[in-house]
Amino acid sequence: MGTFRYMPPEVQEGGEWTPQGDIYSLGMLAYVLLTGRRPGGLFRLPSRADSAIPKWWDALIERALEEEPAERFPSAADMLSAIVGAGTSSGRTEKTSEIISSLTTGKEKESESGPLPAPTVEIIREFIISRKSEWDGKDWPELVTQLCQMPSMAGISQDGIRKQADTEKCIWLDTEARWEAELEAAEARQAAETRKRAEAVEARQAAETRKRAEAVEARQAAETRKRAEAVEARKAAEAARLAAVAAYTAADRYTETAAGLNLEMVRIPAGTFDMGSPDSEKDRYSDEGPVHRVTLDGFWLGKTEVTQAQYAKIMRTNPSYFKGDGNLPVENVSWNDAAEFCKKLTQKSGKNYRLPSEAQWEYACRAGAKTAYCFGDSDSGLGDYAWFDGNSGRKTHPVGTKLPNAWGLYDMHGNVWEWC
Repeated sequence: MGTFRYMPPEVQEGGEWTPQGDIYSLGMLAYVLLTGRRPGGLFRLPSRADSAIPKWWDALIERALEEEPAERFPSAADMLSAIVGAGTSSGRTEKTSEIISSLTTGKEKESESGPLPAPTVEIIREFIISRKSEWDGKDWPELVTQLCQMPSMAGISQDGIRKQADTEKCIWLDTEARWEAELEAAEARQAAETRKRAEAVEARQAAETRKRAEAVEARQAAETRKRAEAVEARKAAEAARLAAVAAYTAADRYTETAAGLNLEMVRIPAGTFDMGSPDSEKDRYSDEGPVHRVTLDGFWLGKTEVTQAQYAKIMRTNPSYFKGDGNLPVENVSWNDAAEFCKKLTQKSGKNYRLPSEAQWEYACRAGAKTAYCFGDSDSGLGDYAWFDGNSGRKTHPVGTKLPNAWGLYDMHGNVWEWC
């Protein structure tokens, strides 16, 4: 009972040996005697391991091998009594009688004609496996001789010992081969699973990469389409503006030449418009509302801002800060200065010149448009129509160098502030 494999689990883990530990060892011995094998883990019940074993053994073996000591038989006498009682009521077999005898005497009888007792087989097995390094041809006979000379083999047929040793060697070699085959199969399964997972990861990554690429392509296509549409819209607007400008005939323009001015004037048609800007318009001033409807008669307005050269011919002075080119717009003039310019031009030309009203100026600036600028609501095209703080270099520029609005007026959105 001192063999490690027959020890109860609590003793294998370092605990004290108790009477219930003997019950466990007796149960192990009985199982081996019944089935010819040692139970381990989720072992098969005796009657399932060998259909010739009576089923009443199942309950007895299970109770003897309970994990908890308190759930085993109270004593060896109680276990033996249970075996004897069950065997008597069910018809005692020769095997049962041998087991009862072994349990009561502590030894197994050797059958001259039958196989070796299970404990003897267990001893031979452990000895053979522990000396596996001596299995080659020249060492094997000496190893078996040492086995036969062991005290525990006394009284046992040496021929039987040698045959059993050969059998255990073959069984172990078969087991090793089976283990190697199972290991190879397990490694193959693991490799297949690893490959499958890797393929799944690659497929998922490829799908995600493809999805991101498609999203980028779709976004780029949408942005390209949007830019193309914006370009087409600007082209259409410019075409409409040029058509409107071209529609003006010579009768819609004249040049004031009094005092050598060469001041080009444009006829602004009569019409009705919504003056002011809505509260939602970007960068609007608070005095630009409320929006209200205004109707105006036709009038004439300068094609460009008054240049420094034109102002000097009438006023005999140039108060501008930025000088150097006669086509630069005149600046640093007050409303009174501008009104005086108109008064003197009226006197010299014989025509009635004055500053436009605020309504006239906004009407002319819009040129029929209902948007924030004469070319639309977006300021992305402002640089095409005006000099402003984003492109002017903080200085004035010659008049008429940007695009005109639909009525042929220049610099209505920039360059310098204009009096009205």
